[in-house]
Formats: sequence, structure tokens, C-alpha cells
Amino acid sequence: MHFKQFQIYSLAFLTVASAFMPSAVLAQASNTGTWVTASPMPVARAMTAAVTVGDTIYLVAGGKEEEPTSEILAFNVTTGAWTTKQTTLSPSRNSGRAENIAGKIYFAGGYAKNNVPAFLEVYDTEIGQWSTKTKMSSGHGGPASGAVGNKFYIIGGEFDGAPLPVVEAYDTDSETWKIKKQMNTARTQAGSATVGDKIYYIGGTNQAGILSTVEVYDTTSDTWQYKSPLTYPRTNISNTTIALNNKIYVIGGRNEAGPIANVSVYDIATDSWSDSTPM
Repeated sequence: MHFKQFQIYSLAFLTVASAFMPSAVLAQASNTGTWVTASPMPVARAMTAAVTVGDTIYLVAGGKEEEPTSEILAFNVTTGAWTTKQTTLSPSRNSGRAENIAGKIYFAGGYAKNNVPAFLEVYDTEIGQWSTKTKMSSGHGGPASGAVGNKFYIIGGEFDGAPLPVVEAYDTDSETWKIKKQMNTARTQAGSATVGDKIYYIGGTNQAGILSTVEVYDTTSDTWQYKSPLTYPRTNISNTTIALNNKIYVIGGRNEAGPIANVSVYDIATDSWSDSTPM
């Protein structure tokens, strides 16, 4: 997320880790590395999808594993005010992913109450309505995502208990999906950040445990390449991996011991990691 104040907002760390976490919101000024507390959410929200449109952060769906929701929470970073938007997203689900393309929110992946649907929906923030688009080839539970030009990418995740290496790209003009080059290491609940025409896919988990693996996907050449691994293995960072000023910030998440407050910063130019001020 990139705002005029050059602040990084961490909403998802406190809500992805557990359905019972407080509804706190933190903001870090990237030029000073300090954290301040912003206005709390009206309700705690687990496993949500965060996306920025203009000066508003939208939290799409989410909820407890057994009680997914279709509501959208909207946070205006200028006024610091929250609003709740009742929507007709169906089925309700959690652990989906959302991206802003031309001012509309594209939402796919995640878990419904009893299955892993392959649906793609688009939310028009101007009129507050969803529309249903072409389905993916299969469901992706807990994937990552990216947006480059007019294409919406759903990356990895899991289906039927198995991590997926599959990458799907949706063309918003032709309204069709295309299978792209598979990643090298299949995983779920990883973080992603888009810089130019590249999508960085970071951390996550698979049968081997919680990972520090970093790969970058070149959307132009349709190729994957490994990069320097995270300093600390972590998962549940889908909404707290943020690109800003040619750096990628990975905020919080979980390791084998539970939720963590560490902030790791990846320098794209030097392919190296450093630590920033923890939450």
C-alpha cells in the first residue's frame, strides 16, 4: 500500500493470526520506522483480504473458519474513519485475495463454509455492488495475488489439503483465465508484492513446515526465479507484505511458536533483507 504520507498500515497481522485477536490497527511511517495506533476496526476480522482503492483500505470478507462473512470494512486513511458495507458476495468466504484494477476490486480464492470455490467476483466501489465473472480452473484456498496492467493473478494456495504450485491470470478485457508457469515451491498463506511487472512470492507453508522461501515471478517472460530467503520463516502474511519505494516490507505473521511482531525489509536492488522496527 502506498499513501501520500508514506505510511504502511498493518491491519491484517492482528486479524489473520486468530479470530480472537483485538481489532487494532497500526500505521508505520516508513521514513522514521515508528509505529502509531490508528482507529480500531468496528469488529475483529480474521483471514480477510485487504486492498487499497484511492485513500481507502477495503477489508473484503474473512471471518472465523466456521463462520465466513461477506461484509466489507472500509477504512479512510485521511479521516481515520471506518464504515461497514453490506454486500451480496456469495458464498461468504475467508482467506481469499483481492486486487485493485482500474478502481474495481477483483476477489478470488479462499474457503467457503464447506468447500474451496473457484469463483471470481468484482466489487464496484462506486455503486457498492458485486458482479460474478468467469471461474478459475479450480479453487485456491489461501493463495497470494498480484495485479499487473489489466491482469489479475492468483498464485498458489491449497486445494483438498495439498499446496498448489498453480498460477492463474485473469484478463479483465477478455474476461478469461490462463494457466501460467508454475512456481518452484508450492505453498499456501504466503505473502506477495507487485513491483513493476514482477510479483514477489514470500514465505508461506507446505508439508515441510513454515518457509523462508522467496521467489519472483516475471509476468512478461512467464518465468520464476529464487531470491534471497527471509531472515525469519513466516506464514499468514498475505495481507502484510507491502511494496514501497523499491523495497518490500513483510510485517508480522506467524512462525512455529505463534504470532510474531517482526518486520523484515527486502531491498530489491541488492537482493538482501534487513530488520525494521517491530510492532
